Amino acid sequence: MNKFIKRFTIHNSRFTGAWKIIIIFAVCAVFSAQMMPQANADTSYIVTIDDVIEKRIVTLVYPPTKAKYLKSGCGFFKTGQKVNLSVRGDLNGGNDIIRENNTSRCDVEMAVEYNEKISVSSVFGDSKKAYVTDEGGKLYYISFGDQCSGIFGYRNSNVYIFKNGENLSKGDRLIIPNKKQCSISYSEEQISENKKTETQAKTTNDKIPTDVTGVRAFPKNGGVFLAWSPAKDDNGIAYYVVSYSEYRQSKNATFESMPNRITVKSTHYSFRNLENDRTYYFYVIAVDTAGNKSSFWSSEVSTTPKSSIFVQ
Repeated sequence: MNKFIKRFTIHNSRFTGAWKIIIIFAVCAVFSAQMMPQANADTSYIVTIDDVIEKRIVTLVYPPTKAKYLKSGCGFFKTGQKVNLSVRGDLNGGNDIIRENNTSRCDVEMAVEYNEKISVSSVFGDSKKAYVTDEGGKLYYISFGDQCSGIFGYRNSNVYIFKNGENLSKGDRLIIPNKKQCSISYSEEQISENKKTETQAKTTNDKIPTDVTGVRAFPKNGGVFLAWSPAKDDNGIAYYVVSYSEYRQSKNATFESMPNRITVKSTHYSFRNLENDRTYYFYVIAVDTAGNKSSFWSSEVSTTPKSSIFVQ
């Protein structure tokens, strides 16, 4: 009996010590968890909305990096408005929130970094090539992938770019405000034809021809008759150049970028072999005897040939 009591006391002592170790370990674990910083804790910033695009997209400056971001979210914010930006971890959407006040909350759907806006001058028919102008006024011809074909809807408007250097280059990221982005596969800086013409005119003391006005387009069966008012120039007009396409072009586009250019020595031209029921767009520019061109292409006119029209 005494041996049994002694053995039980020893075993009970070991059992009690083990529980002490477990309890101490558990307390230390809880204490350590409370003392450790929370990796996913929200960080809040007061930021200003720079711009609002298509109601659901805003641009702002993210304070930690001073980088601009394109934010997709709700549609009740205004340009210049100060809001509270709550970020969990990195600013990448998903867990990030924009608050207008304590009651209005907008969950951020995505966040994309950009460092410059570019203006889209014209887009080619396949929507994979375009002429764009950066914030410094430089004109570029660029090409890109299918993901950015939505740029067609931003002609004469702005899209966004993340440039890796001073100039727009291959590998820079093109960002369309409809959540699409892609890498630029080709970029070439263009010398504005308007600047060439102005320089040439100053060198020869010639005036630039006036812009062509009064352009009119009359549809026919399988064709179009185009007419315009004469341009004026001190040396006289040598000829006109007519450009036509199934796609709209920018009035500010360079001379070389305009498609289907035809030289015409009169103030009218008759197009044949055009497809009926398809709309065509026309532009005219004047060239004087010194080779100087008008500053801009004429205003756009359009018309649609019809088989029901029998005028020849």
